[in-house]
This record gives sequence, structure tokens and C-alpha cells, in this order.
Amino acid sequence: MKKPVPIAVIVSDNQEYWRGVIHGIVKFIAPGKHWSITRFDPTTPDLPRLASLHPRGIIAAVDSPELADWIKTSAIPTVNVSSTTDKLSFPHVFPDDADIGQLAAGHFLKRGMTHFAFVGHANRADSEKRKAGFVARLAKEGVTQIADYMTAGPDGEPALTQFITDLPKPCAILAADDSLARQVLDACNAAAIRIPRDAAILGIGDDPIVCGLSFPRLSSVSLPAERVGFEAAGLLEKMLAGKRRGVQSALLPVSSVIGRGSTDIVSIDDPQVAAAVRFILAHAGEWIGVRELLLSLPLQRRSLERKFRAVLGRSPLEEIRRVRLEIAKELLSTTDLAMPLVARRSGFSEAKQLSTVFRAEIGVTPTQYRAKFRVVGSPIPGESTPENTPSDEQ
Repeated sequence: MKKPVPIAVIVSDNQEYWRGVIHGIVKFIAPGKHWSITRFDPTTPDLPRLASLHPRGIIAAVDSPELADWIKTSAIPTVNVSSTTDKLSFPHVFPDDADIGQLAAGHFLKRGMTHFAFVGHANRADSEKRKAGFVARLAKEGVTQIADYMTAGPDGEPALTQFITDLPKPCAILAADDSLARQVLDACNAAAIRIPRDAAILGIGDDPIVCGLSFPRLSSVSLPAERVGFEAAGLLEKMLAGKRRGVQSALLPVSSVIGRGSTDIVSIDDPQVAAAVRFILAHAGEWIGVRELLLSLPLQRRSLERKFRAVLGRSPLEEIRRVRLEIAKELLSTTDLAMPLVARRSGFSEAKQLSTVFRAEIGVTPTQYRAKFRVVGSPIPGESTPENTPSDEQ
């Protein structure tokens, strides 16, 4: 029997995102890759144990200088899956941090927000790039005043509370990750700042524990964790095979904001347009049309059309279609639902209609769009073998 190839995976398993990365690696090896996976914790890597494993390749969240130096000295082919620093020369795969910031800005802009802030980590590349994307997208809309607060750790809570208190209200606040967003949310609750009426808060990572246990529940940008793991494993395989021409680092696109209570706000001065947008956001997936929208408002169709054009620059029907496409994009990038179900849940009559509108508006088919974010195929439960089942070294 062929001897399995030892591979070290230096990735934490204490957050949903990193578990998703590990799952993506498992999906890559499931079809029969002859790899023996051993996992190490990146916060306290057992370097002597790692050396004794004699790994042929490494997939790692390289966050510490100690780990980076060891990998460089060992000269073992390595793929980095952490973007916290941009001073490393390893091939890498991770989400496009600038894209994340732009997507977050779009989420707030669609809700009519006019005041913005960013809360991030000091001296971290991923935080800086997410802020840069956020700022760049807002600048396209003429927004140039964006407050920011950089924290070096949990001791900054009183200053963070004061920072939030001093912001103009209502304010849209993007945090660099879900943990920071939870700190922002807790600071708002402690200072009696109303969420989302005075502070709309958006995190990054869509961790179900952090988001689900927050009050109100935390909105968050969903990240393609499985795709990161899958693509990192594929890149490592090319490196092990000596295919240098095929070794290219990757920044993966990000597609979805999972909206929850912390950003459930429409900040539009015209109360009738604001009410209409709220109705669309709540019911776009229920096959509504302009007729149903008018039934919820004391307005004639012509007046509604005129107001929408003046405030949003588009018609009510175009707004309904836009929201439906956002729902479809979220379902395509975060689930494996069949196309008829995606169409039904996003308010389209059938998969064919979804495909027609999607291609016209987005420029690709729904299937092509999904391929950017989803990993096709899963390991069959109960059929893992010793050489492709990860073990843990704590």
C-alpha cells in the first residue's frame, strides 16, 4: 500500500470560520487524496512535534513571527490562510479583505445611511484592508467623513464607548470581525445607545455563536471559509507536484451580508419611501409586486414611482428586483439548495426566470456565480479512512 503523504494543518478549530477552512481541506482530500493530516493549534504550535512529523507540506494560519521563521527555515512547501499580516512571502489563499469592506459599505448604503464609522484592530493588515475597501466604496458615493477607532485589545472598552457616544446619529458601524462587532454592540447597550436606530452594527465572519447570542442579533459578512480550505489544499498539491507555473496565490471573492437585527434599519428621510423599502426588504422573497407594495401604502402608483426616482434613483419594481437578486446571491453563495428552491425563496417564479434576470443583471449564470463561492461535493459520512482523517495535536 502506498505510504500516505504527511501534511500539517496549523489552523485553530475554536471559531466557525476556521472550522470551515478545515472542512474545505477535508472536502479536497475526500475523493481519494493520499494525505495524512495532523492538525496543530497556531496559537501554541508544538514546533518540536511538528518537526518530528516531517511534513511534506503545510497549510497554516501564519500569524506569529515564531511560526513564520520556523516555516521559512524548514523550507517546507506552505500555503498561508491568514491575512493578518502582509509581510510574509508564502503563497496564500484568503478572502479579499478590500472586497469585504466594499460589500459592507453597500449594505449600509442600500439602507440610506449617511454617517459611517469603522472599528478595527491596530497593526493588522486584514483590518486595514477591510477599512480601505469600506472607505473606497463610500467615497464613490461622495462620503468622505468616516470616523475610525483602532483597538489594541480588550482594555479599550471605556474609550470605545466614548467613541461610539460621540458619533453622529444614526451611524453605520463596521467592525473588522464579529468579536469586535460584539464589543461595539455591548458598548452601545451599556451606554443606552439604541440598536439599530442610533447605531447600526455589522460584523465580519458570520460566526453563529457570536451573532446568535448577541442582542439584537448581529448582522455579518459571510466569508467563504470552505472555499479557502479547498483552494489552499489544491494550491499545496500543485506545489508538492513541482508545478511552479500553477502556483498562484488567491484572493477569493465575498458575496453576502447576512442581515439581522443589528442593521435592520432604513434611514431614508422620506417616510413613505422608507416604509416602502422596509416592506420590500421584509417581503421580496414572497413573490410581491408593485401592486402588493401599493396596498401597504397610502399612495398612488404614479406618486410612488416619482418618489422612488427622486430618493433612490430607481423604480419600485427595480428595487424589488435588486433585493431579490441579493437574496438569490446569498443563497447561491452560502447554501447548496437546488436552483428551483433558490428561485422560489428569492421571489422568482421558477429557475428559468432567475437565470434570465441573473444573467442580465450580474453577467453570469446562477451556476457560474455559485462556483465562485461553493465547494462541490462532500465526504461521505462513515467512509473516512486513517490516511484522510485529520488528527489533533494540542
